[in-house]
Amino acid sequence: MHNLLADAKFAVRILLKSPGFLAVSVLTLALGIGINAAIFSLVNVILFRPLEHDARGEVVALYRPHPEDGRSRRWSYPVFEDYRDRVTTFSHVVAHSMTNMNVGRGDAAKMRAGVLVSGDYFEALGVRPAVGRVFSRDDDRVPRGHPVVVLAHAYWLDAFDGDPGAVGRILAIGGEDFTIVGVAPRGFTGAQAIIQPDLWIPMMMEPIIQRTSDGLEHRGSIWMDAFGVLDPGVTIEQANAELAVVAANLREADPAINEHELARAYAMRGIVTDPDERPMVYTMTALVMTMVGLILLIACANIANLLLARSTTRRREIGIRLALGSSRGRLVRQLMIESMLLAVIGGALGLLIGVWATNASKLALPQLPMDIQIALSFGLDRNMVLFALGISALTGVIFGLIPAIQASRADLIPALKDEGASSTQFRRSYLRNGLVVGQVAISLVLLIASGLFVRSLIEAEAIDPGFEHEGTLALMLDLDRHRYGPETGAAFCADLLARVRALPGVESASLERCPPLSFNNMQSSFYLEGDVETNEDGTPAYHMVRVSVISTDAFSTLGIPVLMGRDFTDQEIAEDTPTVIINQAFADQNWPNENPLGRRISFEEADGPFLEVVGVVKTVKYDTIGEAPTPTVYRPLPHMFSNSIMLLARTSGEPMHMAPAVRQVIRDIDPNFSPSDTRPYTEVIGFALLPAKFGAALFSLFGVLALLLATVGLYGVMSYMVTQRTHEIGIRMAIGAGKRDVLRLILRQGFTLTLIGLAIGLAGAFGATRVLATLLYDVSPTDPLTFAAISLLLLIVALAAMIIPARRAMNVDPLVALRYE
Repeated sequence: MHNLLADAKFAVRILLKSPGFLAVSVLTLALGIGINAAIFSLVNVILFRPLEHDARGEVVALYRPHPEDGRSRRWSYPVFEDYRDRVTTFSHVVAHSMTNMNVGRGDAAKMRAGVLVSGDYFEALGVRPAVGRVFSRDDDRVPRGHPVVVLAHAYWLDAFDGDPGAVGRILAIGGEDFTIVGVAPRGFTGAQAIIQPDLWIPMMMEPIIQRTSDGLEHRGSIWMDAFGVLDPGVTIEQANAELAVVAANLREADPAINEHELARAYAMRGIVTDPDERPMVYTMTALVMTMVGLILLIACANIANLLLARSTTRRREIGIRLALGSSRGRLVRQLMIESMLLAVIGGALGLLIGVWATNASKLALPQLPMDIQIALSFGLDRNMVLFALGISALTGVIFGLIPAIQASRADLIPALKDEGASSTQFRRSYLRNGLVVGQVAISLVLLIASGLFVRSLIEAEAIDPGFEHEGTLALMLDLDRHRYGPETGAAFCADLLARVRALPGVESASLERCPPLSFNNMQSSFYLEGDVETNEDGTPAYHMVRVSVISTDAFSTLGIPVLMGRDFTDQEIAEDTPTVIINQAFADQNWPNENPLGRRISFEEADGPFLEVVGVVKTVKYDTIGEAPTPTVYRPLPHMFSNSIMLLARTSGEPMHMAPAVRQVIRDIDPNFSPSDTRPYTEVIGFALLPAKFGAALFSLFGVLALLLATVGLYGVMSYMVTQRTHEIGIRMAIGAGKRDVLRLILRQGFTLTLIGLAIGLAGAFGATRVLATLLYDVSPTDPLTFAAISLLLLIVALAAMIIPARRAMNVDPLVALRYE
């Protein structure tokens, strides 16, 4: 121990004698470790961090795997009740469903993120309120029986200024009065780990919030998520065994219940609890962690090169210690202590950089529609600290061990004479040159990946979604289902459209249930008239298709061309004529090279009733900007009336300038109703580009860091090379070599290393970037333009890194150089 302390003190003195070396090494390591710590913090939250709760047992997610493909399905309330009332290994089985809630009245109304929860939700998670109380099971026994609400702490501060007197006040939600009974503790998000809810409401109030008539009664109405709290000592395997028994008992008691009702428990870790989503997320996180790991590897190569260069300047010291009897093992230990000290200091600074990066990334999180707040809680915690310490120790070994071993093998006599290394010895420094080549190769791979994502973003922004969105105002409507049924709702919509279309500055207006690229999707099964295809049991085969419910003028409002036939007419809508419009993708799939007009489909039974195709429109993007052409059927709004619908108004100017007039029209029709969310439609569909923007920003950051570190490394090696070859350069200039000859000599050395690195990097990138194929929009993972442009960029940057050392070599004074050693 005494020897270790002495070596540590000596290492500190040695490092302080070289402040420049210390600063460059620590900063380089800090950048590499910092970016790794920041990314790990995010990955930890997404995949590994347990749900924060004070429950007595383990909290597990509950899903219903489909019997055919194993994909998880959500819950209906009756199925949830079946399991809740029968399981014994769970202390609680809880249902919850996040939904948009229209909070407030008139112009003050806003759409908020709320959660419908079963009565023991807070009890199961061990939540104690900050103010007032939380729900009990008695608040969740009778449909529409207890209109009470618990507020999120942040919403309480924002809407009520943190006034404890808010408890007991009335809050209008969905047009109904709810009593505020309590405030959740600060930072509580519940089982909704990624979204910060604003309020929680008992599940029995679902008919008011979601305006359904059978949401709590129909077994086929699946809209909820569920989790359970295991009794202390119960394992997930034991819980799953009981769930299987419950499913078997349910099927035995009621033959109408089939294998679809099987439930499974999964460990609730991170924000991704759905087992179907985890493989994709694992792939993405592995890719990102690999990228930041490569950045750290470049940083380690830089430090290793600096240590190799530094060991050359310490030959005399090392020779003396060897001559005095120090063993090579003791010498390696001393040098490794210096490396580990660098790693610890760099790791500490890197941890600070990582914390700063995570805080900065929180500010950069996008604002979602309807003022929904992202609640990713990541940053400095025990796991992040342990990770930073772990990779600091690992990097200390990686960059310190080989230089230490090589330094301990110094030739004793030349070292004691402090004889300089010859140019031949330098050229044979394969390790140092190999590190530079490796840095260039890895940097090229990272830069090409970032270049592909930037090109992908450019291509995504240039993709034609198939419709026009500029100058269009979008208003989300949520009609009270108790005041607006199909007939009264259709009358409201017709009156609204007539008045909005008459406003000066409005060119066209329409209503649509699932507008393109709005994060809404509706699918339905259908039958083709005359289809001879059957299932294995001989029954007629049905197909699935995306359905969009629209009013008249929906296509003209969004500039979607009608390719064949016509749009819906007011007359056929009023007369409830059985007609549909399809897109080109639907026609190509079902009637290729045929005229689809007059063909018929059924959404009910194989033998009808049938709906006639009266028009074909251009295929547009609905779910993602990069989706393949997807068959879509359009149905007229009164045939499939929905209380949740979006009003789109194409304006002749800035769309938000028309917002007050449109909202006034709605107030004139119904003074108690106000749209919950109003914004330009361009902003609504802009969220479809978030994955491309995130990928481009993240990988560009990785590429820039890699380029910076590689440039510093190349500059350091070239500077060291010039220093080591000063004597040789002096001799060359003394016997007649000119400055250009010296310039070519230095640049040839640097370009040789760079070109070898580029060749290896191109080969590596060609194979590595293929894993990005599914993440890119209209860009090949081996795009030649990106490969060529990035290679040229790296070559130019390498040249810039070599220029300064080369110019210094050109200006060497031969007389001074000959006396250099």
